[in-house]
Amino acid sequence: MSPSNVLATLYHVLGINLSQTLPDHSGRPRYLLDDREPIRELLQIGETMKRSARFTVSWQVVLLLCAVCRTSNAADPVRVGILGIDNYQSLAFTQLWHKPPEDNPDLGGLKVVAAWKGGSGDIAETLVDVERWEPHLIKQGVTLEDSIGDVLGRCDAVMIMTVDGRTHLKLAARAIEARKPTYIGRPMAASLEDVIAIFDLAKRYDTPVFSCSQHRYSPGFI
Repeated sequence: MSPSNVLATLYHVLGINLSQTLPDHSGRPRYLLDDREPIRELLQIGETMKRSARFTVSWQVVLLLCAVCRTSNAADPVRVGILGIDNYQSLAFTQLWHKPPEDNPDLGGLKVVAAWKGGSGDIAETLVDVERWEPHLIKQGVTLEDSIGDVLGRCDAVMIMTVDGRTHLKLAARAIEARKPTYIGRPMAASLEDVIAIFDLAKRYDTPVFSCSQHRYSPGFI
């Protein structure tokens, strides 16, 4: 259960249409909530209690707000694992999440806990950049693990950040087969065949996969 589920339940009780969209800062349509699934068990409790004349809509709202407070206080950050740190974005994302800007505090819900160095032997700059970004990530509290499996064992979600798109299918397969929601930094892969294979894996294991440039949501590039 997440705060988004609790809010979805509250909106359901209040009759708010969760399928409606509103424009974001760039004019793109966005849903009110990312996770629009209400908590069915809580709705069932509400239906049972509504049979009592003393249980009004106001009390339903109070019950849901209590659940929101309890969930918010108990919720831990989403633990993120990074595969391939040769891309400067591995550090940039980590810094944003560990110290969110004042105008975007929601970024505080993510924490990078582990990373696997990666790097490609035939692309010298990736090996240089691995060593370049490693100490900065360690300062952010990120543990550098010796294997991909060790990273997957410690995280809730994965970011594939190495710039070598040739490795993305293999890395994505490991994350998806472990059922870890996965973000793949550009390029998504080195070929259309690899991209299709990644989405096929995501469908087979019912695991979300997403890829884009970090500039997609940057106002200066929209």
